[in-house]
Amino acid sequence: MNGQEAVATVQAGCFDLVLMGVQMPEMDGLEATRLIREQEMQSGNHIPIIAMPTHVLKGDREKCLEAGMDEYVSKPIRAALFRDTICKVVGPKLATRPRADKDEMLSTGELDWSIAMDAVDGDSRLLRDVIEAFLEELPVLLEGLQRAIANSDMDSLGRTAHTLKGG
Repeated sequence: MNGQEAVATVQAGCFDLVLMGVQMPEMDGLEATRLIREQEMQSGNHIPIIAMPTHVLKGDREKCLEAGMDEYVSKPIRAALFRDTICKVVGPKLATRPRADKDEMLSTGELDWSIAMDAVDGDSRLLRDVIEAFLEELPVLLEGLQRAIANSDMDSLGRTAHTLKGG
């Protein structure tokens, strides 16, 4: 989805929450949020918007909040933090168990199963489904990267790499 489609979708629907990408084609999530907030000034409504950037740079959180987003959750998504953030913007905060800190996530490159399980809130079936979906999509993404490189198509290369990183 691009930013223009996000604005149109919000206009056409009735939502309790919007999860907004930040790096989107045609119109980024910051501009889409500004347009949604302008429309809300006329309607008097307020839809909570949570920023979900893929590339995290210093100052991004502040830019998202200044654009009118209610909260910010960076990828990779951690289930407990994500749940807490949603509860913060739409309802009472749920009790959460302790989360692994960021330094734990940046380990030696080997898969730390405890962190993987924490990311899916202990749901081993969900973790298996996520891994299977990623492994199914991986060959297509790698082929797309190779094709983009062979064709010197930097736009496709960037989009495909973005998708792969998100996976």
